[in-house]
Amino acid sequence: MSTAKPTEAPRADSDTLLAEAWARQSRRDYDGARALYRDLIQQDPGCVEARHQLGLIAVQQGQVAEAIEHLEAAVGAAPDDPDIRTSLGEALTMSGRISAAIEHLETARKLSDDDPDCLSALGEAYYRCDRSTKAVAIYERLLELEPGSVEVRGRLGVAIAGLRRGHPARDLDKAIGLLREGLRANPKVAALRISLARALGDCSRIDEAKAHFNELKKTYPNDIAVWSNLAEFYLLLGEADAGNEYYQRALKLAEGNPDYEARVMDRAADGFLAMGKAKTAIDYLKVARKKSNRGAYFDIKLGAAYLLAGWKEAAVESILPLIESGEADDDAFMIYSNALMRARRYETALEYLLRVADPAALRWRTHFMIAECYQGLNRFAEAKRYLDELTAKEECFIEAYGFLIRDPDYELDGIGREQLKRWGMDQSLNFETRANAWFTLGRALRGEAKFKRSYRCFQNGNQIKRANVKYDVKYMDEMAAGAAWDVTPAAFASLRRHGAETATPIFILGIPRSGKSTLEAILAEHPEVHCLDEAEFLPRLKRDFTTYKQRQGEGAPENLAAAQPKVVKAFAKRLADRYISIANGKAHVTDTGPGNDLSLGLIALLLPRARLIFCQRDPLDVGVECYFKNFHSKLGYGFDLAEIGHFYRTCMEQREHWRPYFANPMTVMQFEDLMSDPEREIRRIYDFCGLDWRPEGLDSWLERKKIYTDSVGLHRHFEAHLEPLIEALGPYATTPRQRFIDQ
Repeated sequence: MSTAKPTEAPRADSDTLLAEAWARQSRRDYDGARALYRDLIQQDPGCVEARHQLGLIAVQQGQVAEAIEHLEAAVGAAPDDPDIRTSLGEALTMSGRISAAIEHLETARKLSDDDPDCLSALGEAYYRCDRSTKAVAIYERLLELEPGSVEVRGRLGVAIAGLRRGHPARDLDKAIGLLREGLRANPKVAALRISLARALGDCSRIDEAKAHFNELKKTYPNDIAVWSNLAEFYLLLGEADAGNEYYQRALKLAEGNPDYEARVMDRAADGFLAMGKAKTAIDYLKVARKKSNRGAYFDIKLGAAYLLAGWKEAAVESILPLIESGEADDDAFMIYSNALMRARRYETALEYLLRVADPAALRWRTHFMIAECYQGLNRFAEAKRYLDELTAKEECFIEAYGFLIRDPDYELDGIGREQLKRWGMDQSLNFETRANAWFTLGRALRGEAKFKRSYRCFQNGNQIKRANVKYDVKYMDEMAAGAAWDVTPAAFASLRRHGAETATPIFILGIPRSGKSTLEAILAEHPEVHCLDEAEFLPRLKRDFTTYKQRQGEGAPENLAAAQPKVVKAFAKRLADRYISIANGKAHVTDTGPGNDLSLGLIALLLPRARLIFCQRDPLDVGVECYFKNFHSKLGYGFDLAEIGHFYRTCMEQREHWRPYFANPMTVMQFEDLMSDPEREIRRIYDFCGLDWRPEGLDSWLERKKIYTDSVGLHRHFEAHLEPLIEALGPYATTPRQRFIDQ
């Protein structure tokens, strides 16, 4: 916080008072200085510097709300003073109003031509709101201005370490070097050691990280940040009990200061959400909401947590008071609307969107939401009115056409086709945009039964994606080999006795486009089933086990089947607790995670009572559907027919390998059976899951069935192109439609 000596001298007597006030402030006689500054304001209400210094004193005494009041008044009187704006930005950052802080600090940056104090405050604000990419850029600029500053190097190290995992600029070795350099110059700065410990932990250098945390515990036993970060570190290791214990220690230190207590609980909620422990996270947020005066912030945070957990109705209820009181910001607006739409309450969402949105100033994203509501209600003509406007906007017309072709009666006009082709061929655009244009045009032409032309469009889109997205078939083979543990069925059965007893999870397995999402949507209509979408619980458990092996060092078990029974039991409990927590009292949770087909051994070992539903479909239809789907780049196999066939074959081989090891209840859903007799198939699936019959499941399917009218036997329209797919599928290309499990 800036403490520059006042320079303003509006009158001789004011000048004397200002000098005396500054002298007292320098001696830390804050009460005496405050009295003189107030006298100055009485004499001269326009004395900006008195307001500025009153704000700084309030900050130094922890009275942030009062500080903001003084500093806002000072900025109002002197809007072009960068020092005052910087001080206000710092105070707003301390209060948690980061967006407003950044706005003032960016203005101050322009007014001051990159003043170092302003840049330092701006970097901190960006870091505090998890915009570490921006923080890194700010600190790198600051380092150019102050190349010898060890403090700036340390801050840059903190920001680099704070970048999200997978970020191209997240060079942890560089961050660790900068942090060590900062610590050598400032060994008593706790924030540097905390960031160093976290960075080491992220590099799986667990023992080094623990050593630094132990040093922090000894040196700063009463520092809330130390215990909060230690708790988060243990949560990332998958040790929820230790994490919770350390958060409780931080809360004990924060006792008596509700704002600090709320901040600790806020961080704890983030940590537990990352672990998949939604109920624990939401419990923390509820208590924080009561303790904090930032009610709107925690209502929005709770809404986001509920939505992340899949508790759509709870998300609506959390945000509704803000909507009704007029306190809702853009985040609340989006959470509320999305929650209503995910709950398929399209009419309510539409009523709200049309009531609160000004048609003359509708943002394009709101247009899409309104159109999606109309489509959800099968009111395609009304959806088209909103989408037609969006086709004229360059930033979103591809997405607009993607929405339009959902209407089974929509036919793309010549202008639209030419626009999509032009964007698909425009080398100045990023590859995702170009590919999306071709996929959208391909879907439109397929809907018009123009199969040859549609295939060429899909081929163009896939070639663009394959040229820009890495995929290693050998790596996939290595993953599959590692997932097929070398253990006898008898030894496996003995170890499986230590698995969890819960029957909460229902795993819906199968390659994408085999009917998984359709089945999940049907089951989600039942009140006793919570739809988890594509969860990351099993991949996260694999990462937890990798961390465990690294901590064990030499002699660690290669996989869980080679571990001690107590280890199996501990990991089984950890996984089961995640599913039970996210179920929120419901009997079952569905999991359609894309990596689950390569985690069958984990499921069989740790959750032997979980139900397994294997989704099957004609393998050639599946291959073609995958090729025609513009998958996220992380599903790298989806852009080449041979690679799709190879992945399908790998998944089927995994099933065959693990078949003798399963004790789980299992069944198969054949996509073609669902198409030919939906009520019989849905009743059978409900019965398998132990659910009473609910016609909502059938109604849900009938609403969607028209989407799939051309899906059975789809590959026949493209037989001339399928040789790479058939060759990669091998024996699975001609396997007759038979049950994986003998019914």
